[in-house]
Amino acid sequence: MKKKNVQIQIVRICAMIMIVLCHFANNFNNYHIKMLGQFFNVGVYIFLFISGYLYGNKKIKNFRKWFFDRIKKLLLPIYI
Repeated sequence: MKKKNVQIQIVRICAMIMIVLCHFANNFNNYHIKMLGQFFNVGVYIFLFISGYLYGNKKIKNFRKWFFDRIKKLLLPIYI
């Protein structure tokens, strides 16, 4: 079983809350609240950063198998 990094989980939760607040703030008609919603939109980029970090640290044992699995995972939905 893999050990999860608590700090990454905390940042992920904060990013999730920021995205929810962003969507919530964009429903108001007040200009200042909408601007605050754009500030909370940074949660999306935090998620992208975390995903790239975790994916970059992933160990690949068999490159050929990994490559063809990725091709199937990416191209199959495109063709369907």
